[in-house]
Amino acid sequence: MSRRGMIAAKQYAEDLPKFESLSIAESALLRAKEQTPGALLDQHGEALSLDLSRERLKRLEKWHIEYGRPEAGAGGYSIPHAIGWLGIIFQTI
Repeated sequence: MSRRGMIAAKQYAEDLPKFESLSIAESALLRAKEQTPGALLDQHGEALSLDLSRERLKRLEKWHIEYGRPEAGAGGYSIPHAIGWLGIIFQTI
């Protein structure tokens, strides 16, 4: 990995959340998995007209780019994470 790549990876690692234990991390991450997609859909669901089909993931990605690639929604949730969780949901149906 290049020096720039190492610097970027280190910065990314420093920005990751830190947890006191594995059980606390699991609980927090499962809660985020349940709440984050819902927050995105509550805020933008009508405009996105999403159902749980794989084709809608492309619509969601297009919306994100056209919307200016926002990092966070109104409630502070991570929009990229919400899209990621929805992508997992779409892929498992």
